[in-house]
Amino acid sequence: MNLLTQSYLGDITIWPKPKLSDYMRILENPTSFEAIREFVHGGRQRTYPKIHHIKCTMLMEKEIDKCYRAIRNNSRLYFLKTVKEIEDVG
Repeated sequence: MNLLTQSYLGDITIWPKPKLSDYMRILENPTSFEAIREFVHGGRQRTYPKIHHIKCTMLMEKEIDKCYRAIRNNSRLYFLKTVKEIEDVG
């Protein structure tokens, strides 16, 4: 039951790692294919290490959403089964 009562402290934030040249071009629109490709590459490098965390967070959100819908629909039996499944996994 701790999963439902624990504190939640924000979202997963993926922030680019800027280079000095990025500060010089901060107000420009990226117009070249190379600049856009560089931004996408940087985004991938910063995102991939967080994929596992994103996956776990999404699984928890889906389970919490199932429980919420079960409570809302007055389906107590389904709710207890879902909580037991979560406890068995954990």
